[in-house]
Amino acid sequence: MDTKTVKDAVAQAGLSQHRVSDYAGYLHDFVSEVEKALRVKAVFRSDNSAWVYYENDTYCSAWIGYGDFRVGGKGTKTFTVGSRLIRNNKYSDSSPQFHMAMTTKLGTAVKNAKRYISPLNVFDMASISAAAASRSFREIGSTANQEMHKLGNRLFSHDGVSSKYSPMETELKGLLTLGHDFQDKELEGGLVTYFDKKDETKTLDDRADDGVFVYTTTRMGEQQCAVLPVDRLRSYRPNVHMQEFVKWYTPQTLPDEMMGKFSMLQLVDDNHYVDGVGYRVSDRMCFLVSL
Repeated sequence: MDTKTVKDAVAQAGLSQHRVSDYAGYLHDFVSEVEKALRVKAVFRSDNSAWVYYENDTYCSAWIGYGDFRVGGKGTKTFTVGSRLIRNNKYSDSSPQFHMAMTTKLGTAVKNAKRYISPLNVFDMASISAAAASRSFREIGSTANQEMHKLGNRLFSHDGVSSKYSPMETELKGLLTLGHDFQDKELEGGLVTYFDKKDETKTLDDRADDGVFVYTTTRMGEQQCAVLPVDRLRSYRPNVHMQEFVKWYTPQTLPDEMMGKFSMLQLVDDNHYVDGVGYRVSDRMCFLVSL
């Protein structure tokens, strides 16, 4: 399901220099009716569609549009709602149209918006952001591993044909004939760097990759933190626990370790990973890794 943070949607609309107020005709009417019916806001998505979001939410809840969004459409325009809650079984679940409800009637389209547009819950937000957090978790280990292999290839590899000695062959021959003092100080430094990198790679490979997703919001009139377990962050499809596993805390009851890591991530930019701490999605959302 196509989605976007409100921050990114507003920024993209700003770059395109388009505004929802620029819409005309049926799309203008559809956006106006949905904004009134649901008390949501709309922001430019494309020439024939707009993102829809609730004030103070991090993610857009859905998108609405007026155009031909069918696969192989013949030009018939429809009022369309795109939402994670829609299951349009006329299409496969891998198709964008699987999450679209389309109609030629404005009144029916507004009813679809009322039915299918709602704020994302904690599970939804964790599932959407988990892929980026997982990618960042893997990248640190992958970078160290690549550097180790480059060093290893330079130090130990040989083409099996050339009569020239590799640095390691030269050194080994020297060790056999002259003792254990390194003749090649550059090689000595390379070996030290290589084995340091190898140890670092092992440490990164052994990291725990379970953790939690944290979302902060105002709930029942006070600041609260939703915490949802997430397993196997190093995998390409992390296991986000279902909504019923969410636990709510106040800043005062949030465990000290979580609060400490959450506070550290407030010091970095969005979409930034800090090894041993976690991944910041926004100022209100993050993933924290276990020790």
